[in-house]
Amino acid sequence: MAAPPRRPERRDGAEPPVEPSVFLREGDRGEELQPLARPGGDSSLPVDIHPVLLFRQARLSLDTLNREAERDEAALEALPRELVRRARESAARGQTLSVDLVDPGASLLDPEADASAFWLGEAVSRALGERMALVRECAGEPNLVWSIGSEIGLSAGAPAADLGRLVAFLERWTAELRSLAPAHPVALEIAPGALGNHAGSGPRDESVSAELVLMTMAEILGLPALDLVSLHFFPPVGPWQLGEEDAAFPLAEWSSLSAWMSAAATAGKACILGELGVGPCGRGGEAATAGRSSEEEQRRILGEWLELFVADERIAGVRTPEP
Repeated sequence: MAAPPRRPERRDGAEPPVEPSVFLREGDRGEELQPLARPGGDSSLPVDIHPVLLFRQARLSLDTLNREAERDEAALEALPRELVRRARESAARGQTLSVDLVDPGASLLDPEADASAFWLGEAVSRALGERMALVRECAGEPNLVWSIGSEIGLSAGAPAADLGRLVAFLERWTAELRSLAPAHPVALEIAPGALGNHAGSGPRDESVSAELVLMTMAEILGLPALDLVSLHFFPPVGPWQLGEEDAAFPLAEWSSLSAWMSAAATAGKACILGELGVGPCGRGGEAATAGRSSEEEQRRILGEWLELFVADERIAGVRTPEP
């Protein structure tokens, strides 16, 4: 029987929590990073937050660009030039541009499908096949990172067979990206519960053991064409509150997040925080809080998590700004 997930350990003599206002968040389409809290302006915290990273990325959804251009044939033909233009703008700001080839939030591909049906379905593979031509055309632009999709994953309680199908899906498309654009890093963007089952004592299908979850994580991050994993994490409580009251699901989320981080370190793959924010509940599970926390509470929660990640060597490049 797998050991229950453990709460993070607070370091002895730890510094006070990092003030989140010194961290940055991205714009929706790879615009310049903006301060998390704007003095005198809207001080509400966004859902998606980018800590300051040595591996600084701007992100762009190809589905968003496609929707903007869908009624304009000339704009569709100009997509390769538009990607190159944005990549060079990002380079001028000291960022790499990470491109999501498929984005469920913006995609017109079977939006009613659950996660497993969406990612393992024919529509996504057909779209990826069509979009490989764009990857080939942009292969000469050095400042691009390719991501198969935003928050690839399976439905909650996915059976063991689906875990194997997901590995095969990722192996196919990461290899295809590597063959078409060998100079570009290939990223995997996932939430902690991407396998539909948690590594600790969280919810799992009866056909899936904790050992199988860990083995599948290792198999995915061991794919030779995969360079980095970008983790998206939206805890509703701080790290020191995990396991208290009704926060069992966030504890399972942390257990899986930590397992992905360890698997990346073992595989020698870069691991970054692609998105970090305070959510009203752990993604894919029952609400752990009645609603979104107050701004003051969100700042406390974010500060504690950032303190933890700054000290965690498994996460690449998280740092506080220079004094």
